Amino acid sequence: MRTLLRRLPLPYLSYVFVLLGFLALGLFVAALGFGTGQAPLFAVAMVVAYGMAVACILLRRYQIAHTDPDSSNVLGLDPLRGDVDRSAAARYLLVYRGQDIDEVPADQRPTMNVQKPRAARRTAIHAGRPRPSSSSTTALRDSAISSTRSRPGPS
Repeated sequence: MRTLLRRLPLPYLSYVFVLLGFLALGLFVAALGFGTGQAPLFAVAMVVAYGMAVACILLRRYQIAHTDPDSSNVLGLDPLRGDVDRSAAARYLLVYRGQDIDEVPADQRPTMNVQKPRAARRTAIHAGRPRPSSSSTTALRDSAISSTRSRPGPS
């Protein structure tokens, strides 16, 4: 049973259960509106679907808390991103830069931190480069506009 629970894609299942819960909620409200007797059935289905989604998330959090820190995979809760492979940085360096991970100093290695906010990443990317001033940007835009106007059109 434990091996089966480790192999199940719990973030995907929780996402599907939430979608089923929304479907059951819609059917419940429609059944109430039309006055059919199936409204209690849809209410129970909604509660069960949301309960299963919460159970999947809690089970995944338990798996994350009790995972081996030296494991090759980092478990996550995000159903779209999936699990992160720890050897991805080493593979990137070997394939795209032709360097072994041991050759690169620790402060120059690529990091796999995806928890940074987007603005912080953008600031970190532009930290070494000066930002263009508005006058140089305006001059570039004006020169691009004037060069397109001076082209001869089709005859």
